[in-house]
Formats: sequence, C-alpha cells, structure tokens
Amino acid sequence: MKKPLTSLIKTIHKIVFKWSYPAKLHQSYRAIVLSVFLLLIFTANAYSVDFIFYDSDKRHQYSITKMAAQFTKLYGYEIKPYAIVVAATKHSTKFKQQLKYLSKLDAEKWSLIYIQSLVTQGTDDNYHTDKNVAVQLLQDNSFNVLIFSPSGVLLKESNHVLNDKEIINIVTQEVSNR
Repeated sequence: MKKPLTSLIKTIHKIVFKWSYPAKLHQSYRAIVLSVFLLLIFTANAYSVDFIFYDSDKRHQYSITKMAAQFTKLYGYEIKPYAIVVAATKHSTKFKQQLKYLSKLDAEKWSLIYIQSLVTQGTDDNYHTDKNVAVQLLQDNSFNVLIFSPSGVLLKESNHVLNDKEIINIVTQEVSNR
C-alpha cells in the first residue's frame, strides 16, 4: 500500500525540482506546483486503500471504500459502519489479544464491523478477506490493525494491539471532526 505513494513522491520530486530547472520555471511557480502535488498526495492517500472483504458464507462481497452504501442497499436502511481490520500472518498472540479487545466493544452501539485478514490460515468466520489482501495490509509486518471510516478512509494503522478505549477514541474523534 505504501509503495505506490513512495513512487508518487519520487515522481513529484522529479517534476518540481529536476524538470522545472530546464523549463526555467519561476521560483514562485515551483511552490504552486509543489502545493498542488502535495494536495493530490493527501487526497490520493485517503483513497488509495481499497480491498474486497466477504461475509461469513461468502454470499456477499464488499469494498472497503463502498461498504456504507453496500450495507445500506443490502439491509434497506442507512448503515455507516467503521471497519476494524485485524491482519496477521497467523493466529498469533497479538491477533488473539486484538480479537479479545474487540469482543469487549458493543459493535452495534459504536457502529463497528470487524474484519479478519490472515495469510497462512484462511478464515470464513465473520467478515474476512482473502490471503492476498492480508499480505497487502500487512506491509512486511506480521500483525497490523487498521481502522477505516464508513467511507473507507484509513483513520489509524498500528502494528501494535489497540485496546478497546483506543479504538473508541479514534472512532469518536473522527465522528466529532465531521
């Protein structure tokens, strides 16, 4: 997930600092071009993460960036869930500990869904991803927790276990920023 962003930054650097010299762009134009590209980076970063996940019986598949609309259409009323994705290479201690913290939360009260994403052991429990998505979400880590807004914007990413209070703080902070 971070590799495309890194290559985008390198490309922007070339455009702003290397290609602008032969073109003799005025110094003030370089600042404007850089500002526009930085705005594009932040916009692209917010929407660059998209993946498919499934329900327990694989009857439905959902996109993390379209899940609110998909759930609303499926159930017939507005649903705007936050997605907590627990990605791991296997059923590790961290993975089990994170699931334990999630079990303490009232998912309905906080409008949360939990998505399991495992590399070595597939899971058909609850919402889950396939193994390829797990590899993508792990980014060379053995464990990752990701929290997505209802529109699929990545709010938090951690390779450490997040306790129930930390998760609620992230969700409530995002709600108050709307």
